[in-house]
Amino acid sequence: MEKATTKRKKELALIEIQQNGFTKIKLAGGRLNPIANFTGSGSQVSAHWRRGHWRNQKIGQHHQQIKLIWIMPTIVGKDNGIPQQEHLYISK
Repeated sequence: MEKATTKRKKELALIEIQQNGFTKIKLAGGRLNPIANFTGSGSQVSAHWRRGHWRNQKIGQHHQQIKLIWIMPTIVGKDNGIPQQEHLYISK
C-alpha cells in the first residue's frame, strides 16, 4: 500500500490484502526499533517479546499426522534485561 501512487491503487491494494486473509494492525505507542545487534547463531539480542503464533505440530507414528497448536508469547533474552514496552499490536 505504501508504494501505491493514487487513491485508486491504494484501494485496490487494500482489497487484495483483505482477499488474501491479512488483517490490519494498528500500532499504539512508540516507534518500532529493529534489533540491530543480531549477527547470527549464538549472538546476544536485547530482551524482547516473541509474539504468539499457531504451529503445525507433527505427531503420531513417523510424524504422519499434524495437530495445530498455539505457541504462547514469551520473553526472549531474559538475561539481557527487561523488554521495553514500546509498542502494542492491535488487530480488528
